[in-house]
Amino acid sequence: MGGFAYRFWLKALPTLPTWPSNLILPDYPQTVQTQILNKVEAFERFVNLHVIVLGLLQILSLELPQGIWANFPRWFRTLPSHGYPSERIAQLAIQHQAPMIFPQSPPSLLLPKFLAAKLDPFPSPDRLTLAA
Repeated sequence: MGGFAYRFWLKALPTLPTWPSNLILPDYPQTVQTQILNKVEAFERFVNLHVIVLGLLQILSLELPQGIWANFPRWFRTLPSHGYPSERIAQLAIQHQAPMIFPQSPPSLLLPKFLAAKLDPFPSPDRLTLAA
């Protein structure tokens, strides 16, 4: 969950330590302007998807707190007094349940392969092939 920590960068622009405060688009060639606009559109999509996922995790945390805590793969010494898990705890519980969510998926589906490659801390070399 780092959608709001994304850093805007583009190879066509010079590297700056901070966000440019005076980025004037007409000062750049047309090809760079197109690249900047495409990058901004991709950035907006990325942040919007993050907002949707964050909202879904919040809904799950509020509506199914017992289910989230039951599938939470770690141990807490003390639980929050309000009883509701955070978005991160909901994410970890769902990730822990991923093998049961996709138990018998067809071998042609890429989503289980992507998830298996991301969730397994020590993937075997044969599991890294993502070609269908």
